[in-house]
Amino acid sequence: MSKLNHPESPATSGEAVNVTPGFEEKLHLFWDNNRKGLLALCVIVLVAIVARGGWDYWTAQQELEVQKNYAAMSSPEKLKSFAETNAGHTLAGVACLQVADAAYAAGKGTEAVSAYQSALKIISSGSVADRASLGLAMAQLLAGQKSEGEAGLQRLVDGTSVSSGVRVEAAYQLVSLAYSAGQADKVKALTDQILQIDPASPWAQRAMSRQMADTPTASPAAVTAPAPETPAAADPVIKLNLGK
Repeated sequence: MSKLNHPESPATSGEAVNVTPGFEEKLHLFWDNNRKGLLALCVIVLVAIVARGGWDYWTAQQELEVQKNYAAMSSPEKLKSFAETNAGHTLAGVACLQVADAAYAAGKGTEAVSAYQSALKIISSGSVADRASLGLAMAQLLAGQKSEGEAGLQRLVDGTSVSSGVRVEAAYQLVSLAYSAGQADKVKALTDQILQIDPASPWAQRAMSRQMADTPTASPAAVTAPAPETPAAADPVIKLNLGK
């Protein structure tokens, strides 16, 4: 009987055997070789996530505490203490601004200048900073620092990034100073500038009434000690809406 012709097995035929491991086997080998390192990495990531969550919670609680303390400040003295305790915080800048406003309203020009400057060291941009800059210029005039005050008002008028409300009020204060000094040309130029910024503003109407009135002759007293209209006496008044 003849033998059947069977294909020879790879072992007997001498053919190469493909022993390349599959993906699952590679993954298993990788895990066996790097198990400790991977577990340590997972622990580190987990600890970092927990720590970040704890830090965020702690900072949120701290912020709530600062806000709560600020809301409880009911006098300039307490606001000043709050600003010192929370130096650098935005609310400390707002507290300094309120202290400055109170000093200005009380006629304490030098004290108001210092407080406005403290506010601007913390809040250097935005509408609150514009408000503080306006207060600083007015306080400087009150304190007898005429050139500094007028220069500060002019910077606000010329500042295109300054809010329009602050710009027109600053311009009106310069109109008032120019009117008291008998500078009719300057009154007109400033009034025109106000009309360019915001012709619908009540400050524009008041500036126009100044321009149409007979400009008084300047006197030495008017030039050296101008009496600009203060935010407390003028309307509208730029006030902070802090919701206290």
